[in-house]
Amino acid sequence: MLYRANRLAPLAVNLPQLLEALGSQLRGTLDRFWDCYVRTDVHFYVEAHRFCEFVQREIGDGRILNVDVIEPVLWRELAVLEPRLEASHTELYSPLRRAESASAWGRTG
Repeated sequence: MLYRANRLAPLAVNLPQLLEALGSQLRGTLDRFWDCYVRTDVHFYVEAHRFCEFVQREIGDGRILNVDVIEPVLWRELAVLEPRLEASHTELYSPLRRAESASAWGRTG
């Protein structure tokens, strides 16, 4: 129980509106996220960004409903989160810069 509370903390702190928008879908979404990402990142912004990417995939795969409500909230939360994430990382560690570099070289993932 404590483990799940520790995993939920970065999401609750950084993505409160998204968690609320997910409503009754939150529990299942969290279970799938934690099954997919067994190891957590102790950096709150990284873990929150990882969850946003996961939610985007879940939406794309049709596992999350009420997309017209959830997606705008997701984008608003990401707009606040991404600058904070970027400011908190070195160039080599930043997941955002790695994605930009991979795109520039024609690689993904």
